[in-house]
Amino acid sequence: MCDNPAQLDSMCQIPDNSIAMADLQDIGAFMAVATHGGFRGAARITGTSASQLSEAVRRLAYNMKRMMNILGVALLLKAVSA
Repeated sequence: MCDNPAQLDSMCQIPDNSIAMADLQDIGAFMAVATHGGFRGAARITGTSASQLSEAVRRLAYNMKRMMNILGVALLLKAVSA
């Protein structure tokens, strides 16, 4: 992904709009699942299906992992070039 410092500016930076509306909805789904003790309880309260909530939580976990990987590589490249 970001193998050299030259790629840092173009590929490793997190855009200003990195928290999109879909990400906020996924965070909301995660909070509902955590608050209501599981996917079924959250589905009853939110009026959505447990599988949709599960997909949102999975997507959130993937995006957070991706974001942490980008940040980690960017910080590593910055430390190496210093």
